[in-house]
Amino acid sequence: GAALAMGQSWADDVQVDERRLQEYLHKKKHGMLLKGAALAMKHTLEPLPTTNASDGKVHMGDSLMLRNAATGGLLQADVTDTIQVDDNSRAAASGFALSTGTLLTSCARNVLTVSRVDDGDGFPEDGFLHYGQTFRLGAGPQLNDRPAYLYSCGTYADGQHLARNETLSCLYSRATPGTHWRCVRLQAVGLGDGGDDVVRLGWPLRIESAPHGGALGSDATLRMTHYGNECRVFSAGPAQVAASSEENHVAQTAWSFVDSQWADEVIAAAQRVVGDANFSLEYDPDDGPS
Repeated sequence: GAALAMGQSWADDVQVDERRLQEYLHKKKHGMLLKGAALAMKHTLEPLPTTNASDGKVHMGDSLMLRNAATGGLLQADVTDTIQVDDNSRAAASGFALSTGTLLTSCARNVLTVSRVDDGDGFPEDGFLHYGQTFRLGAGPQLNDRPAYLYSCGTYADGQHLARNETLSCLYSRATPGTHWRCVRLQAVGLGDGGDDVVRLGWPLRIESAPHGGALGSDATLRMTHYGNECRVFSAGPAQVAASSEENHVAQTAWSFVDSQWADEVIAAAQRVVGDANFSLEYDPDDGPS
């Protein structure tokens, strides 16, 4: 199907030998750190099934993953990397750093639940997520003992691998307005989407902050996490998004909702490309990222 074709395309682009060399060097340098953190992180890597919607649409209450078009990786949290967040409403609270990476198994790190912010938002009471509708994405209790929501603060933060015109995105423990998002369509209406405004699995979209218009993004810039080297996540400012016409810049803020079935198909495609049924893109706590 379309999801399998997308998986094959992604897997074909994987430079396996180069990747294994990079991982070997990474393991050699950071092996002790990863081994020491493995036990504390184990619960975040336990398999956590997503919602598998037979209609291919995104519903309120669905638990899904987000895949970035530029990195090919899934949005994921590192609860061992805390960030002090000042949301201008009360005393600072903690957030968790985000990244994208090649961990494809659905687990507490990358599964987020879609929820409606306002029942009186003017959108139909049909249970679907619509383009332009305000929603939240929340991590489950398997990740942390307190609720945590995808958040954009709209301001620059030191020490978070941010460039000019970029602001902080993280998981945050308070359901403030900074946790309100909207999906923006990146394809013309009617191209296989039923001609309606319902968000669908696998379709590219931009996720914009409702309060300030910044777009969730990720690129190939690496950051060291307790799970290994992963790609940074940020919010691109509205002016930056508007000025981005180059394909790679557009891809940085392009995402798609995917489920466990998509992840299984990508892994199967990678195994065929490599010719090894045991090849895995999953994290192995015994020897670092694999």
